[in-house]
Amino acid sequence: MNLTKRDKTPRSKKRVPAEILNAKQVLALSQLLQGQAMAEVARQLGVDRSTLWRWLKLPQFAGALADLQTDLTSEARSRLKRLSTDAVEVLAELLDCEDPRVRLAAANSILERAGVDGAPGPDERDRVWSLAFAATSWE
Repeated sequence: MNLTKRDKTPRSKKRVPAEILNAKQVLALSQLLQGQAMAEVARQLGVDRSTLWRWLKLPQFAGALADLQTDLTSEARSRLKRLSTDAVEVLAELLDCEDPRVRLAAANSILERAGVDGAPGPDERDRVWSLAFAATSWE
């Protein structure tokens, strides 16, 4: 795959084979994706920071980094979507809790996230919590 300046394919559509990058560049990609600082990555690889900056200007390195970041973001979004179903189930179970404060908090959370009008705003929440607490202290 020839990735020259004449290549007009958007980066997100490119798949850069690992063979185009050397072993240190592949390791650098991995470490950068893990959130390590440039200086730390350079130190671990035994290269100067300027080398990493130069690699970032290379279309094959920058393209691989962008593709991998896109893949990671997509995977994270998919996982969050799967977990959101579990989170809704937990909130639904909390609606049956004996503690009225817990039920109220679960109900408020569900209404807020569903965008239902009438859910108490931040100022009203304190008043509602006070009323809920007062109600439970009479029991």
